[in-house]
Amino acid sequence: MLKALGYNDDVVSPTFVLQCEYQARFSVLHLDLYRLEYGEEIEDLGLEDYLEDYIWLVEWADRFPAYLPEPDLIISLFIEGEQERKIELKGQSWIRSLKNHDPGN
Repeated sequence: MLKALGYNDDVVSPTFVLQCEYQARFSVLHLDLYRLEYGEEIEDLGLEDYLEDYIWLVEWADRFPAYLPEPDLIISLFIEGEQERKIELKGQSWIRSLKNHDPGN
């Protein structure tokens, strides 16, 4: 996804650091909430600074939806077999939201 947003450097998984920030065509915040035990831990990350000008990519967002902004797009990945995966996209406002984040727009 970051490559599609214009980021060409290495991408580090935020599994242990919880969040990574990238400057691509858009400013991107990548979160991984898998290791968190309580929703209150999200508040300790100081994410309010990223609400306005960032696109958020959140792994395991379904664990703490009450602590996150309403999603514009939900991408779900499913294992369909040993060699098959299914990708499901849900959301109607994500294209408009992406245009609103476009610094060239």
